[in-house]
Amino acid sequence: MTRQKVLIEFFKWEGTPEATAKLMANRQAKSTIETYKGSWEAYVHWCRENDKNPVNTNVNNLAAYFMSMFDNTLAAQTIKCHRSSISGVISRITKYNYGTDPYLSDLMQALTNQSLKKKWFPTWSLELVLRALKKPPFEPIGSARIQFVLWKAAFLTSFAAALRVSELHALLRDPLEHPTDWSYVVLHMSPDFITKTEARTKAGSIYHEVRIPSIKSMIGPNLEDELLLCPVRALRSYILRTQPVRGNRKRLFMSVQTGRSTDVVVNTLSGWIRKCISHVYKNATAAEAATIGCKTHDLRKLSTSLGLMREVSQEDVLRAGSWSSPDRFISVYLTDLSVQSNGLYSLGPLVAARQVVNRRPPIVARPQF
Repeated sequence: MTRQKVLIEFFKWEGTPEATAKLMANRQAKSTIETYKGSWEAYVHWCRENDKNPVNTNVNNLAAYFMSMFDNTLAAQTIKCHRSSISGVISRITKYNYGTDPYLSDLMQALTNQSLKKKWFPTWSLELVLRALKKPPFEPIGSARIQFVLWKAAFLTSFAAALRVSELHALLRDPLEHPTDWSYVVLHMSPDFITKTEARTKAGSIYHEVRIPSIKSMIGPNLEDELLLCPVRALRSYILRTQPVRGNRKRLFMSVQTGRSTDVVVNTLSGWIRKCISHVYKNATAAEAATIGCKTHDLRKLSTSLGLMREVSQEDVLRAGSWSSPDRFISVYLTDLSVQSNGLYSLGPLVAARQVVNRRPPIVARPQF
């Protein structure tokens, strides 16, 4: 039974009318509900494997579950999210607040301290993936298999806009605005989608508009190869290639499988980006593939970190990621890209955090002695 269903049934059991119960069970932002849904399903799966009751539980069982997550290299912040998801259900049913239990709070603090000692850096190479996107089977993009065009467009859009997967999924095919020279595109999210930031701050529709610039104007003569990583170019090709089979599907990113006529779910879109990265590593050398361990969320960390390193203002980085404060970005998402910076420079201009970045540093003439 899903997390929402458990809550609805419990509220009804307490005498709440069904319509009110559904409203109460869906009080959070849509993106939070999706995240909590996955957390609850993972918890229930662990309980089944360990012969535990997910509802009639205790502090020791929850501590064991959280430790199993940490042993599987999940960060403390992720584990805290699972705690919120789980306690939001069982605390209501058992009338005991596991969200503030001192034993579990001490455990969370200990895991946080341990996390700070570890380097939670992405375990895959952004440079390797970007270089692969410039080669077959992703190029030439006009004749590449539509599956690879989809993967490339989704990857570069996610990286360029620094969107959460739920926000990437909320993007619509129409309206899509662009000038005649396609020097930028403006994408829009579904009007019924509420971002986490909107839910907290009552913000307006600014978060629903995503402007992504092209790098075409930054490409010098005889450097057309650098245009292959332009997200606007990839989106334009993807849109043209999929238009004949789009049908009534409204989401920007759609399945290209024959016979599919409905919009995809969030997890499917997340899976495409992971498959794109995995495909690159599968076809890489043994030494390159040794670093594999991709997570879609790493795109967000890499994108915003690269943007901050390349003279994009912190305000713009936060706006691109829809963060409410700099502290959130610095403490959770900032990623050290110094080990990759030389290779990334060689790729030429990139789009990260909705800005053209990665311009090569000016060449300074050596003094003559």
